[in-house]
Amino acid sequence: MNVTSLVLALFTRGIIFDRHLKLPNTAVDDGYSSSSRPDTPQVNYDVIMNVIEALLKAYASLDYIQLVALLAPTFRHEVLPQSLGIPSRNLAAFAEHAAGIFGIFDKFSMEPTRDPLISYCHGTPVVIIHAKMDGVLKDNKGPWVNECVLIIMLTADGTRIEEIREFVDSAKALVMARKHGRDVVGTNEHLDTLVYRGNMTAVSFGWLLLGIMASGIIGARAALLAFWLHPILGILLESAVKSTPFCRYVVGGVLASKTAAKNVWLNGSNQPDGN
Repeated sequence: MNVTSLVLALFTRGIIFDRHLKLPNTAVDDGYSSSSRPDTPQVNYDVIMNVIEALLKAYASLDYIQLVALLAPTFRHEVLPQSLGIPSRNLAAFAEHAAGIFGIFDKFSMEPTRDPLISYCHGTPVVIIHAKMDGVLKDNKGPWVNECVLIIMLTADGTRIEEIREFVDSAKALVMARKHGRDVVGTNEHLDTLVYRGNMTAVSFGWLLLGIMASGIIGARAALLAFWLHPILGILLESAVKSTPFCRYVVGGVLASKTAAKNVWLNGSNQPDGN
């Protein structure tokens, strides 16, 4: 064997030996240690599918208690994309959110749309559903249809849901909010954020026109001050409307969409507006 062949053989052996040593240590961390990896006998496909089926039935039942019964104490709910600015919810916040959402529908369903309808990540407690959200709003407000992808993570034994990441169609949510107005705003944060962002420019412009018209009566400086303070004035006017039944019915319909969206945006409230 000549020197060139010897060097080549040693170099090749070194690469192979080095790969065998280092590959296990350079693998991408998937978030599970070797001792807690979910591909254990505890993860039972049938158990997981039973929970997922119960989840879809709970959505259709419009019973938030039935829905919450499937969730783990450490449950977390996250709405995507993150650009919507919706904070994640723990179990209590999600229960309040679900109660508000279910309260505005006569009918609702979460229907898987792809084939396979439900994607199960084999050996892990993870299920992905591409679904159509199909509902009918109360008070003859008509149908409501949207689309989402649910990334569902279950507990290690597959008996409870530990996390739901919900990727929604923001554009359709915005169209629905503008079409159906107050009955949706104030209960669905996906829509509250979008309505607030889309409508506050128009609201401010309306206050500007009002200030221009009032300037001849109260003076230009007073009108400018009123325009600058219009968010505070809107909140005060809302309080007056709520405290006076007559004003509530006369003025409340005009202010409802704006103030409900503002309350959610400023205070992060998940409480449905019951007025």
